[in-house]
Amino acid sequence: MNRVWKHRARALTATLAAAFFTATPSLAERSWPAGPVTIVVPYCPGGTTDNMVRIIASKMSDQIGSAVVVTNTDGGGGVLGMSAALESYPDGQTVGLYRSNTLVGIATGAAPFSSKDIQPA
Repeated sequence: MNRVWKHRARALTATLAAAFFTATPSLAERSWPAGPVTIVVPYCPGGTTDNMVRIIASKMSDQIGSAVVVTNTDGGGGVLGMSAALESYPDGQTVGLYRSNTLVGIATGAAPFSSKDIQPA
């Protein structure tokens, strides 16, 4: 694996770990996960980000003992996928993945949400 891939894999792993394991008090009070976990990837299937998330999801499923489902919702530079994640029921079972280009949508006003809407699980 070349250096660029290793760097990207580490960055993505750290992002997903922060999203999954930074528990809010409401999540800490109950057993997690209460069912399948969904990761919304705002890019098309088969790309670099999607492939890395699927590898991590497989390992994560083994660790948490529950299914981890990867859903691809591409379009709008990541805005559509993040919107789908933010519109999901706030039970801690859905995680939205985003990269810096999603922030461009926020900065230009193209996103129907603000950076304050995005927070760790």
